[in-house]
Amino acid sequence: MATCIVFGAGAFGTAMSAALARSSAIGRVYLYGRDRKVIDGINRYGINERIIPQVGTHRLDTDKILATTSLHDLPQTASSYFHAIPVQQSMAFLRHLEEAQFPLGGSPYVNCSKGVMLYEGNKLMTVSQMFGHCLGLKGHYMALSGPAFAQGLLEAAPCVMSLAGGNGEVAEMLRASQGMFIEDTPQLTVEAVEWAGAMKNVCALAYGWVEASLDCNTAAAVVTVMWRELFGLLGREDESSRYSFFESSAGLGDLLVTCGGGKSRNVGYGRDVAAAQQRGGPVATDLTGRPTVEGLYTMKALLSFYGPHRIPCTGRIIEGLQGLRNPAAAVENALRAYVW
Repeated sequence: MATCIVFGAGAFGTAMSAALARSSAIGRVYLYGRDRKVIDGINRYGINERIIPQVGTHRLDTDKILATTSLHDLPQTASSYFHAIPVQQSMAFLRHLEEAQFPLGGSPYVNCSKGVMLYEGNKLMTVSQMFGHCLGLKGHYMALSGPAFAQGLLEAAPCVMSLAGGNGEVAEMLRASQGMFIEDTPQLTVEAVEWAGAMKNVCALAYGWVEASLDCNTAAAVVTVMWRELFGLLGREDESSRYSFFESSAGLGDLLVTCGGGKSRNVGYGRDVAAAQQRGGPVATDLTGRPTVEGLYTMKALLSFYGPHRIPCTGRIIEGLQGLRNPAAAVENALRAYVW
């Protein structure tokens, strides 16, 4: 029976540990997190109290899941590792693993996080690039992404996720979990799957703001042109990249559920900004108490790295979110950036 380790005890990391524990191919799941109270609650009661407001109360299988705050409590070898650390904290965490000389031993290291980080002010990095930057980490890097909110994973609702990186054993291990269907076609590329996961957060934030400010028709139009524009930043026009971004579960599927599923933090933040603007008061940008809104960080990183002229549609929407243009003007200028 396989042993798996999940790094990150937030909503998705907790849900991923539950999904892995349901797999008939897995005998033990270790869940690593920083919050001692959360970890103790999982081990004693099988409940992550911190995520109840997001996903409700779900009891984990404590016969198979063991949570810890210490790397020293984790086994020296594991069948695979799953990365569910927020992207903005991922570089620091990977360096921590490297400095601790944590023995990945060439096993699959599967990224589940979505976003990009502006590194040292001049380099845009996905988690795969951060992993490559930490030369002491010797794992087989993969990416798992798709339309799978934490609540659905906890409830074993059927979902399809894309697995890029070429390891059939991980795919079969995941398929042995109730409700998990895995797309692992060779057409999937790690680069495009991660890029799609990051860009759909930006589109979701824009969708929430435009829908709440104007109309759902308008929001759909904006997301359509933004999705095309943001794919262009990947710098790859090959068939595999286009498939990963426009057709796969990691691309099209994730974009659909994030914009329309009603549970996205990014959509919710966009709506909150629109509501604040409509009240005429200051737009609340304080994220204290909110779960991580990766789309906001990614949007700021894109604007800082590329500038508004490289991303004209996205740039105009960002101006609207910042209150520099009224919604109608921002959207009209965004759509005018594309001529059919």
